[in-house]
Amino acid sequence: MKAIVLSTLLAVLLIQVVESAATKSSLRCHFCEMPEGCKRHKEVDCASNEDTCVKIHRPIQDPSGTENKYNYYAEYAEGIMVWGRGCTTKEKCEKEQKKKQRGPLGLTVECCQKPLCNA
Repeated sequence: MKAIVLSTLLAVLLIQVVESAATKSSLRCHFCEMPEGCKRHKEVDCASNEDTCVKIHRPIQDPSGTENKYNYYAEYAEGIMVWGRGCTTKEKCEKEQKKKQRGPLGLTVECCQKPLCNA
């Protein structure tokens, strides 16, 4: 009888652990807002419904690198100015890609689904 009760308790505990892990997103993305903030390193855990990392950027006028001085992400930012990084859904990111392609600022939206892929 004790074995049945113990087995039941262990099964319930295991189900709770698995459900808890399933509701938390394992995706982690770089995060920033506006160009100056995007030179500093910051990472965030995405919400459970966010499955995509996003990076929004545009070409810079001075590709010599002076705009990237003191930029943590300089090796990834040569020739571009990053306007934002963060977490989103795949659907929202793809919608933003289409919208920005037609915009006047020349912004590019990149979407990816691997941890920290939006450097």
